Amino acid sequence: MTELMAAYAEAGPLATGLLLFPLGLAVGSFSTVLCHRLALRQSIVWPRSHCPHCRHSLSLLDLVPLFSFICLRGHCRYCATVIPWRYPALELGSGLFTAGCGFTAGWGAGFTALLVWVAGAVLVTGVRSRRSQPGIALEAVPEEGRK
Repeated sequence: MTELMAAYAEAGPLATGLLLFPLGLAVGSFSTVLCHRLALRQSIVWPRSHCPHCRHSLSLLDLVPLFSFICLRGHCRYCATVIPWRYPALELGSGLFTAGCGFTAGWGAGFTALLVWVAGAVLVTGVRSRRSQPGIALEAVPEEGRK
């Protein structure tokens, strides 16, 4: 394990960026799910990822960030509904941001970029959900409402 860590530490900037790109894609994919579900006040864990139109659970091949969108030509495999461009755009943005930070400043910056990306997604989602749903506020539950 220490040899693997040493090999990663010695990797040049290009290798670092290329190795961080797929990780950035995966985090970008998760952040799109996070944004969508938090805005709708849904669980981020359950149910499994599914098409919001036909509700069909997505297979493992459907969940490969960016590449599944390209292979499916931007449509759901099961109902052929168009997949919005924001999903692959956010995935690609996360991958490029992470790879760029890793390329210019190393592994630590790449992993920090991932944390910043997810925090930004949560922040933007919170602002968007408060604007689109006036009257719904995150308030403390009164004493008499607790069980």
